Amino acid sequence: MFEYFPGNYIWNLGVVATLNSGGTIDEVDRACRPIRELATQGSDVGTAEFMAAWQRVADQLEEQAAEAEKAGHVRTAGQKYLRAAVYVCQAERMQSASAPGRNAIYQHCLDLMQKSFDLVDPATTRVAIPFERSELPASPRPQAGDGVRLRRWLLSSMIVASTMTTGWHYFVDVLGGLFIAVIALMAASGMAESRARLGSNYVERLARREARAAAPAQLAASVGAKAA
Repeated sequence: MFEYFPGNYIWNLGVVATLNSGGTIDEVDRACRPIRELATQGSDVGTAEFMAAWQRVADQLEEQAAEAEKAGHVRTAGQKYLRAAVYVCQAERMQSASAPGRNAIYQHCLDLMQKSFDLVDPATTRVAIPFERSELPASPRPQAGDGVRLRRWLLSSMIVASTMTTGWHYFVDVLGGLFIAVIALMAASGMAESRARLGSNYVERLARREARAAAPAQLAASVGAKAA
């Protein structure tokens, strides 16, 4: 495991989790460098300073994100809000359960995450799932349709194949990749339409089968009604 703080497993785990969640090494270094000496005293010492150091970097990112959003750079703003949320989240995890203001810090993290979703990935929404006497939070994102996934898979495969087979010259490589990509998209569209037609035919066959299965019962009920 990457050890920014030699001998402090808990703090190192937070650093690695942050990098794996989208944090950048430069920003993590700026957050961690002022507290390197504290890390030598153990994982329970200096947690408040840990929170303050990481919060400073998150606040700077949040200010930059607001400026980028005003300038119309919504994707850049959303990415900065996301990284700020990651830093606040990981620092908040290091605090004790009774640390003052911890709930407010956690809410700030959720707000930053929501801003990132709104700007970069509006399809992702926050929901609350009932569980026993409480609720579990979740942020689901709708899956792409079968046709979209099939197109992506075919397009990626064909581009890789074209690069491997026509890479002897850059110009030919580009033309070959575009040509095969167009063929892949056409094939994927045709396959998606065929799957849709097969699906509709299956539904129709199922409806007819159910109608035939219900016919004897309907006939018996009609005969019984007439006899009565």
